[in-house]
Amino acid sequence: MLARGDLSLYTPAEISVDDVPGLTIDQVVVLRDIHQWIVQFLTTSNPDLGRNGPVCPYARSALDHETFYLACLAAPGADDDLFVDRFHALGDWYVDLLDTLPPDVKAQLAFAVSLPDIDPDDTSRLLAIHARLKTSFVTRGLMIGQFHPRCDEPGLWNNDFRPLRAPRPLLAVRQMVSSDLPFLLRDPTHTDSYFDRFGPELPAHVQLYVDTRA
Repeated sequence: MLARGDLSLYTPAEISVDDVPGLTIDQVVVLRDIHQWIVQFLTTSNPDLGRNGPVCPYARSALDHETFYLACLAAPGADDDLFVDRFHALGDWYVDLLDTLPPDVKAQLAFAVSLPDIDPDDTSRLLAIHARLKTSFVTRGLMIGQFHPRCDEPGLWNNDFRPLRAPRPLLAVRQMVSSDLPFLLRDPTHTDSYFDRFGPELPAHVQLYVDTRA
């Protein structure tokens, strides 16, 4: 377990035991559900994905490098400002951890953060928190994604595929990579942040994506 202030990060192995420091039994169950979804869904291929390879190209490697951390932000009755502040703190922590990793491992660092107080049947609050966080994360070169059981965001390669459906409401944090452009096109600020970071050396497949949509 890694701890910083009132925040804690756990590896999948650490939540597999009976008694996990800092977590209730219910919270451990939530994190185990998320880990199971990562292994059974994100790290595997899917016939509806629309391309070859696993749903998430980085999840398996992150698990293998033991740089995929799980966290639980539980604060019953707290307002959204508290969650936003805690995620900003997690973003700071992510950047600090990133600086400790070799260059070839940096893209494997990932946080999956459960918000157990969010109603899985009404995730408007999760979306509002995500919207408040995204620009600040993107401008730091980080991606923050929202996942929940009813997410209707389509896949990039198949509009009928729903890659962001998870068994529990959560926000995930990882480093921005060159293939993230399609996720950043809705907001010019996000697009500018992407090109500031990758513009001089766009991979050929990303340049093709830009050219075909110009």
